[in-house]
Amino acid sequence: MSDKRAVLFVNAHSRRGAQWFREAEALLFRGGLKLEAAELIKKSHEMQRQVKAAVADGIPLIVCGGGDGTFNSVARLLSTSSSVLGVLPFGTGNAFARDLGIETNIEHACKTILGGNIVQVDLGLVNDEPFLNMVSIGLTTLIVRNLTKESKSILGPGAYMIALARAIAVAKPFRVSIGTDNNSESFETFQVVIGNGRFHAGPFPVAPDAGIQTGKLALYALRSSNKWSLLTLGWSLSRGMDVDLSQVYSISANGGTVSTVPQKAVTVDGEVNARTPISFGMKSGALRVMAPPLSEGEHLAPACTNYPRVK
Repeated sequence: MSDKRAVLFVNAHSRRGAQWFREAEALLFRGGLKLEAAELIKKSHEMQRQVKAAVADGIPLIVCGGGDGTFNSVARLLSTSSSVLGVLPFGTGNAFARDLGIETNIEHACKTILGGNIVQVDLGLVNDEPFLNMVSIGLTTLIVRNLTKESKSILGPGAYMIALARAIAVAKPFRVSIGTDNNSESFETFQVVIGNGRFHAGPFPVAPDAGIQTGKLALYALRSSNKWSLLTLGWSLSRGMDVDLSQVYSISANGGTVSTVPQKAVTVDGEVNARTPISFGMKSGALRVMAPPLSEGEHLAPACTNYPRVK
């Protein structure tokens, strides 16, 4: 970027935010960025206010540090501007950074911001509100509710395994109805996932050909009311083979609707902030972000070649 003006805003409550804030500031400054502001922010609405002000001031590069919830909170503000997002993955899961190929390493993240490429990535929509990574209903919401800031800070990714075990113990099946342009289905399930990016729940792919530049949302759901099927799903997720299971419904779509009986809470990029029924959609290439350099013709994730499919 020829204009080196930038701002740095870091979520103080993210796992490594307070710890890595000053180091990130120093690395970016030494790399040649003219940081017009650098703040460690404790409240989500303050992060949004600061980003909105930076966009209004025409700051070309807005660097944010935090987890997936942090990047989700500023995506809408940046998607309607010419500003570019710089990503510092200071959270626990860091699925958005993983989609971009940014390591959970402060040196690599700052190097990407200083010398990477500007790429355009997709935004998903849930009830017309943007999301970056994933919308989920069912088991994942229980996992989020069993996570605490303390456990994530102490155990890191291991906190998810403990939360998963607790969630499975109390999970109950529910009926879901999914409608898209390609298909309509209704069945009993424990879990529904709508992915904009490639990864969710850490390193697990939503689908083999899902990605943040495909122009499609990848959706899967466990078509079973048997808890043992959750264990099978978990094993298959770890190997990237979940969509090959006969009990898994999977499809790619531009948008659609999801309703449940009973009504269920909805998790959006790690935050429980909606309830069914929901509508979902897609804004292709809506967000400009710094990503590591790619070889000619290379993409951030595989293109969708096998969809639509339903099993």
